[in-house]
Amino acid sequence: MSGLSVRVWRRYGQVRLYVSAGDGEIGWYDPRTGRFLLTEPEMAAEFWAAALAESDATGGQRRPAGTCCTPCPSVIAARTSITW
Repeated sequence: MSGLSVRVWRRYGQVRLYVSAGDGEIGWYDPRTGRFLLTEPEMAAEFWAAALAESDATGGQRRPAGTCCTPCPSVIAARTSITW
């Protein structure tokens, strides 16, 4: 997970966590809605570790798994054969 950085964006009552590695963005995660965009699927494990750690550190309220309209990490893992 080294080399990853997380930037917190807050505006208009919204929160997004932007995860980057080096010179490129890996994706973003909204802990309130559970929505996310992962642009580098091969870095999914590192993305989720960094995003969820930052969400916990900043007191973000995560939406319970299975209550959002986008797949949760366990569904993504099943689709991409990543072990969690």
